[in-house]
Amino acid sequence: MGLARLSALVLLSIIVTACGGGGGGSSDDAPAGGSSSSSSGSGSTSSSSGSGSSSSGSSSGSASDAPVATILFPWKVSRTEDGSILVRGVARDTDGVRSVKVNGVAATLKANTSPKTVHSSAVSSFQSTSSMQASDSNEVEWEVNLPLAEVASTILVVSTEDNSGNVNDEAGVAEVIQRKVPTLFALDTDRRLMVGQVEGDQLIRYGLDDNSYSPIDVPYLGTCDALTFLSSEDQVVCGQVRGSWLTLSSISLETGVKSQLEILNLDFDSAEWLFVHLNKIEITEDETSLYLLLKYFSAEDYSQNKSVIVRYDFASESFITIVDGQAADKQRLASDDMTLSHDGLLVFSEFWGGWDDSLRKLAVDGSVISDVAPSSSLFLAGIAVDSASTTAFMVGYDGIVKADLESGTVSTLSLETEEPIFNINQIRSVGLDEANNRLLIADSDFDYVLAVNTQTGARSEFAGNGVGSGKRLSTPRGIALDESAGKAYLLEDAYNGGYLFEVDLENGNRRVLSKFDFNCHQISEEVVRDQARNRLYAVYANDIFSVNPEDGTWTRLVGGNAPGADCEVNLFAFTGATLDTESNRLLVTDAYANGVLTVDLATGAVDTLLQSAEELPTPVDVALDSERGALYILDQEVGDLFHYDLESRSLTSMLGGCRNAPISQGIAPDHSTAQDLLLDRSSGSLWVVSDNLARADLAGDVCTAESRQVPHGVFNLDVTSEGQLLGTFFNELKQLDFESGNYVIISK
Repeated sequence: MGLARLSALVLLSIIVTACGGGGGGSSDDAPAGGSSSSSSGSGSTSSSSGSGSSSSGSSSGSASDAPVATILFPWKVSRTEDGSILVRGVARDTDGVRSVKVNGVAATLKANTSPKTVHSSAVSSFQSTSSMQASDSNEVEWEVNLPLAEVASTILVVSTEDNSGNVNDEAGVAEVIQRKVPTLFALDTDRRLMVGQVEGDQLIRYGLDDNSYSPIDVPYLGTCDALTFLSSEDQVVCGQVRGSWLTLSSISLETGVKSQLEILNLDFDSAEWLFVHLNKIEITEDETSLYLLLKYFSAEDYSQNKSVIVRYDFASESFITIVDGQAADKQRLASDDMTLSHDGLLVFSEFWGGWDDSLRKLAVDGSVISDVAPSSSLFLAGIAVDSASTTAFMVGYDGIVKADLESGTVSTLSLETEEPIFNINQIRSVGLDEANNRLLIADSDFDYVLAVNTQTGARSEFAGNGVGSGKRLSTPRGIALDESAGKAYLLEDAYNGGYLFEVDLENGNRRVLSKFDFNCHQISEEVVRDQARNRLYAVYANDIFSVNPEDGTWTRLVGGNAPGADCEVNLFAFTGATLDTESNRLLVTDAYANGVLTVDLATGAVDTLLQSAEELPTPVDVALDSERGALYILDQEVGDLFHYDLESRSLTSMLGGCRNAPISQGIAPDHSTAQDLLLDRSSGSLWVVSDNLARADLAGDVCTAESRQVPHGVFNLDVTSEGQLLGTFFNELKQLDFESGNYVIISK
């Protein structure tokens, strides 16, 4: 929501071939990090109403009499970017709960004082673990923080014991995915390796044929701008430009030791050039030289940017400039990528973004540039060449082509408009794996390495760090849950079309339920689920669609412009919505109307419910509290939360008397962006989303609401019947733990 902010048992079949991985382990002596290989556990998982909580019943001893446990965080299958994981949940037993352990580590227990706590959020404080006996309580809340080993994934196994000694060794199971994907990589096709970098001070090694995976810690490495293999030394070369200094380092793949090869002062005029970036490193076949492609960014005009190519000679430990903006024949060099062939350097004719993406060849001595293949007009950005230097492959944002280097003919392998699942959003690295007839493309936005068959153009995934399968999420904002079906519905922004996704909450798998017919960009605001009518309402800034969740068919309920005229001046500026079931209508905030509109679900007729340009200059969301006969309205521009009495039609600020309270500061327009409201009827809480996340108890003083910074950001929220918060953000659906500030990704 918001005007673009105006502006069973989990399948234990993950085969991990990481170094040091292996061993199942749900017993007390299991390592704290858990198992990183497959397990043949005999239990079965039961999920509560399709939510991410999991429990199972199988073990030694009297398991049927042992405490039942539910994992509330993390989700049953999730991904974390952290080196540890918070695991929390509830356990119950008629004989009292003596202990709860996760992978053998004792959890902290707290007696549950309220019977409905299975559906509440995590408690804010816990007692000490080992000394506590919960014999007087049939239900406890528990949590433990576990360190995670550097493996591809970890299985979390919960064991429980009651006061009579009954034990369940597999009371709950969840999987945490940790596999990282290098979006900057280099290939060693002889030894069948991909080595790349995800973050500073670590490299990741992948097997091209066996899917092996192992991180390599490299102290003081920093972020590499470009990589290449030095195969004869079992090393990779890392190139970095910091300020005016170009540094080349070698890293041993066996030990992770970094050694400096050479450092060069580029000594550029800062009045003429803003900065320099190292785009590519290519190594000669005999491994005697490196070619480095540098891009100089003009301080005056982008059109004056230039490409510079230097050669580094290993024997003499010296740099030689081959091209400085133009070849010796005076032809300009302006390319963001290059690759080394037998008789030259293949480059593009223009920097990326220009109309001409034809392929050219620069002589290795920098003397001449010659034409090789014509423009494809596909916004090509990456080049790879086969070992015989007869075929070049070029990767772009609109398609992938290959060029015959002898004839200069170009043929299309794959077009982006024809690919439903494996899409490209930000090209980072390109490499050719001839043994498997595939082109490997790293996308740093979608965080995966795409494989493209060099004969057929068929696309697949080589390596990914997401959760679930299906088309990648880009900018999902709206979210609605159907717990009974175990589904989440996510509404994406519309770039020449908008998508409504259906996400399987069991495994994170995604499918496109609907695609809407926009001609230009519209921001998604909300997806509202109408259980009684079995409809979904997809709310965009200027349109509202009524969608059948069974087959994805839709009708336009409200259209701000005539069909095909989306790019004209909009009639509406919808920003948020909620369902008024009793009145058979949607309540929609609209920034143009400075208030709340009603939309009749039968006719699509739009009417004004309330309007206040002074108090609601930019309303971004609305929540209906039918029990109290009230609306809650969030305004972005004034940074306030309002109460609207539906009977008296009075509008009142809920934060007027507490401008210095955390909830007020969290939505203050000078340093935050208010964007979403969520009413949790089961707990009587109102969630307020901005750069912060606040939880207000509607039965208490809203000014005392807790407010915390949102971890990594969130657009919109929904909540399960067990109090689990799910939210959307760029490329992902996540679960958030409010008390700890932790989050995990559950679909990406």
